[in-house]
Amino acid sequence: MVMIRWMAVLYMSLVVQVWSQTAAGIVLYCEKPDGVWVLVADHKMGKRGFASFGGSYEKGETYQETAARETSEETRGYFKQEDLLKGIAGQKGVDYLIYRMFFLKVPFVEAAEIEKRKGAGVMDERFDYVWVPEKELSRYYGVVADLQTPLKLDPAYVPDKSKTDYYWRLWLGQMAEAQRRGAFPWQKKKAGLP
Repeated sequence: MVMIRWMAVLYMSLVVQVWSQTAAGIVLYCEKPDGVWVLVADHKMGKRGFASFGGSYEKGETYQETAARETSEETRGYFKQEDLLKGIAGQKGVDYLIYRMFFLKVPFVEAAEIEKRKGAGVMDERFDYVWVPEKELSRYYGVVADLQTPLKLDPAYVPDKSKTDYYWRLWLGQMAEAQRRGAFPWQKKKAGLP
């Protein structure tokens, strides 16, 4: 077990060397009567799995600008870059390894509305958009470093015809770290913090 955890740490450190130090993204969430729901989608490239939105910076961008641009691109422009940037203004974000994660509460929109956006200027980097309850994600926060544990979506949330049924381990590690630090906005709200 110790060897597996050490291998996970080694893997993460290699990813740090390969990927930009200024990658950033936004976890889009909404609040429903039954709790917090997080919007995720699968990646078209590679076998990462389901995760929120973000990516590498372009020269001259701030973390917030990178997060807003990447999230807008990866949601096919449904969420506008300028609105996202305003929404995360003033946030410091949560740094974990190679990535800065921001959080933004958004109105619920059917995932199919994002999925169907196509046309000129619409990026097509992600697919199979779906809302999942944060409590569904939280069941993996304690085991994300254990490479033997599959990080499967509950079948109730896997989109029809999806070729992937798992979360991206690196992203869930970031979420676990944010939860450990008490950085989720819904944790702060529950604790009465700003």
